[in-house]
Amino acid sequence: MLEAAIKSDILKEFSDVLYSVVEEVKLLISPDGIKAKAIDPSHIAMVDLSLSSSVFEVYKATECQIGLSLKKLNDVIKLTKSGDIVKLEYDGKKNYISIILGNLKREMGLLDPESISDAKLPSLTMQGKVIVKTEDIKQAIKGSESISEQISLIVDSTGLLLESEGDSSDKVSLKIGKEDLKAIEAPDTIKSTYPIDYFSNMVKAINTSDFITMSFSNDYPLQIDFSFADGNGTVKYLLAPRTSG
Repeated sequence: MLEAAIKSDILKEFSDVLYSVVEEVKLLISPDGIKAKAIDPSHIAMVDLSLSSSVFEVYKATECQIGLSLKKLNDVIKLTKSGDIVKLEYDGKKNYISIILGNLKREMGLLDPESISDAKLPSLTMQGKVIVKTEDIKQAIKGSESISEQISLIVDSTGLLLESEGDSSDKVSLKIGKEDLKAIEAPDTIKSTYPIDYFSNMVKAINTSDFITMSFSNDYPLQIDFSFADGNGTVKYLLAPRTSG
């Protein structure tokens, strides 16, 4: 059972973050809030998201699971304005969730949660870590998307370098010195390369967090951590590397 009311801006970021990885998601609902773990069909990207009950205007829930089409949810969110309150109602029996925007009510069919694969996030030990401005990463991605399908991250004691190379002499690089990073850990030079389309989708979904934490090792998955909704929402992304072998 779920009876909740939430600001549309928070619901949008919640949906955008998940939709950057998957189109369908299993939501784990409890009295403490809503959680989701998902992996894309190619097993390249994963997301682990938690949203605390304290961020809702109204929140009453019992333990349950529902399967949701994020495309359908986004179609409803597009009808909202910033600051609107969205009500969510699920009685635990019917095969739909009611989404209410003022006088508009949308009954959205649910998916069988058992048909959606469970994602188990691995425990990883990273050698390098930076806390960097989200806008800096977005700029690097925007500059690289037109010339390459991949982007390399290189961190050392001097800072973080993002670079992409095209088929000809095209190259984009962005150097962020350690003085412009909120934090840096780099015992040695560390480099790893990632698919730019997945990386781009993830970062573009981050709307309200000024900083993100990126952790990686040589030719190792990239972990991106950030929070939203004034810290009441937490997100962990994992992105598999592209290796030369």
